Amino acid sequence: MKTIFSIFVLVLGISVNGFADTSFEEQNYLVPVTDTTGQIRLLHTRVCNPLNIDSARVVIINHGSPPGGAEGRAKMVPYSCEGEVGQWFLSRGYVVVSPMRRGYGSTGGNWDENYGPCENPTYVRAGLETAKDIQAVVDYLPQIQHAQTEQVVVVGQSAGGWGTIALNSVSHPHVSAIINMAGGRGGHYGPKSDQNCAADVLENSAGLFGKTSTTPMLWIYAENDSYFAPAISTELFRNFSSAGGTPNLF
Repeated sequence: MKTIFSIFVLVLGISVNGFADTSFEEQNYLVPVTDTTGQIRLLHTRVCNPLNIDSARVVIINHGSPPGGAEGRAKMVPYSCEGEVGQWFLSRGYVVVSPMRRGYGSTGGNWDENYGPCENPTYVRAGLETAKDIQAVVDYLPQIQHAQTEQVVVVGQSAGGWGTIALNSVSHPHVSAIINMAGGRGGHYGPKSDQNCAADVLENSAGLFGKTSTTPMLWIYAENDSYFAPAISTELFRNFSSAGGTPNLF
């Protein structure tokens, strides 16, 4: 974990000797986004504002997709301001924003980022729906107290990480740093560890995202990841980078 934190410092240009106060004020917002039927949905979004600071850079932290199907998704809650990740960014003076995407937690509704059956998964479409929710939060930042609207940092884990890769493939003018933490879809198929739904389709989809990506990314995967093992993450990296993307893999 210390190594990952050191990587954050390197990529984001943060001084570990700077702002160290982790006190915060928690706020909740409802961020509008248009769903696949054309209806406006409201994303429940938790915001952790560092105290004693008038304006701060923003990090948007995007969750994964839990096991257990619809029941598991319904039980999800935004990342806690008191959790390790939130505290790490708060201690460096960031406004920490944690949205619940469509189909998760108190946001509820249709799970629009569903990638369909394993026989014909639509990983690109699913990633773009995730990216759409992330972009909606970026667009909403002018309404969030103390939040700067430029040089936004986007972090995503698992399905959220896949969404960050997708976000990089579309216009994101206010985002300056993107971090993919074990991003992908279709892991634990069955559900079984180290079983993936159509890994070749996922790997090819990464290449499609890479063709139009514009921002250098940090990708972090673990050697013992039971969702996306090194054989898969390496191919994701290779396809994305060979198509024109510029990730750094750790």
